[in-house]
Amino acid sequence: ARRADCIVLFDVDGTLTKPRGAVTDEMLAFLKELRSKVVIGVVGGSDLKKQKEQLGDNCLELFDFFFPENGLAAYKQGALFSETSFKDHLGEEKMQRLINFCLRYIADLDI
Repeated sequence: ARRADCIVLFDVDGTLTKPRGAVTDEMLAFLKELRSKVVIGVVGGSDLKKQKEQLGDNCLELFDFFFPENGLAAYKQGALFSETSFKDHLGEEKMQRLINFCLRYIADLDI
């Protein structure tokens, strides 16, 4: 029986695939077997388009949960259930303060 009280999350690059590479048939078989036992998901930094290139166009169907762009978008059973942006999350004022801090920090670097 499949355990619903356990979730196994994977990164893409260097875990499910070689960096920027495509998933292997062996990995897909492993994921299918694991999914029959526990809930599985992906958390990755790339956008969904890039992750589809690596994991296949049907990648949303292969996992119970899928979190591209470090979780800025969230899919459950292939359906989008949450989406935000860095700007929306921080707000305009905090975003501007962060940008200004980064620019000052870079300007002060001794290169």
